[in-house]
Amino acid sequence: MQRGSFLYALLVNWRWPLVVVVIFLGLVIMVNRFIDKTTQSLAPSYSNTTIIQTSATRLRQEAKLVVLSADITVEVTRTSSKIVWDLLDFGDTVATVRTRGNRAQYFVDLEKITEKDFDVRGGSLHVTVPEPRVDESIVEVQTDPSQIEVKTQVGWGRLDKRSGELARAEARKSLRQAIISEAKSPRYAEEARDSARKKITGLLNPLVSQMGVTNLTVEFRRP
Repeated sequence: MQRGSFLYALLVNWRWPLVVVVIFLGLVIMVNRFIDKTTQSLAPSYSNTTIIQTSATRLRQEAKLVVLSADITVEVTRTSSKIVWDLLDFGDTVATVRTRGNRAQYFVDLEKITEKDFDVRGGSLHVTVPEPRVDESIVEVQTDPSQIEVKTQVGWGRLDKRSGELARAEARKSLRQAIISEAKSPRYAEEARDSARKKITGLLNPLVSQMGVTNLTVEFRRP
């Protein structure tokens, strides 16, 4: 009887330390699971930052992103006047040159874009890039005679071989600047913006899709 009481007391005395051990192990498992979930919840923020840096680098690699090449028609008129001794007016020779199929190119300068130009809010990404502008170093002036119209009105006391040629030459010299000026008009500028949005979106889509972004907006920074 005494031996049985001893065993019973021994079991009672060891029961609580065992319970404490079980509870401790349970707490360790819960803490580990909590840490894992917390780490996973923080991971997208790190991933988003990395993807934004990659996106900015990808845009900078383009540097000079051509967004539009437009056909432009221009007409230039030049006048040659001749008055002798402020008394005798030999008339004005007027030359008009009209050309179709001239080409101007628009580009977005992405060289200075940084991570600060990316704004992520919820499922939306807002990207700011420089305004598209005309590339004045690449302008194609039409040389096909079938696309060029020339009209000359020679003054009554003038010669076409002299005053006519001079007026036509001056008109042709002005074609390039006329193309640039026309290319900067509002209707071409808006077309360049629309094209730039599509091209930049196409460049970024493969990367931002990894961020779970459902809405990508491209805006332009004024010069």
